[in-house]
Amino acid sequence: MGKTKGTLTRTDLELLHEALTYMRKRVFEQAEVVRVRGMIERIEDCLLGASERAPFRLSPPEIETLERQVRSYCDATTQRGASAEARDRAKQLERLVARIAGRSEGRGSWWRRLIGR
Repeated sequence: MGKTKGTLTRTDLELLHEALTYMRKRVFEQAEVVRVRGMIERIEDCLLGASERAPFRLSPPEIETLERQVRSYCDATTQRGASAEARDRAKQLERLVARIAGRSEGRGSWWRRLIGR
């Protein structure tokens, strides 16, 4: 399972909610639609503080869906002419999804940073 509500801040949840609600109308595959709607409902429950529900957790298929939808959202919001704020929000979302998916957030070795990779 992915991260729980305790490790996601309110700002993180709001960013995820914004991205998923934007992408909800742009998803046409039935399984994706169901997963996106389910994630949106759970994020809203976490934001509203509904204590009777389980904490925010994602299954592996939901994590894959989240990665795909956030990547599409970032692409859509950072196209040519996008604001610096939109680019910063996209970078923050990408780091957040990497953290939820359990991928390493390490900065890499010093020589990769030196050559800009």
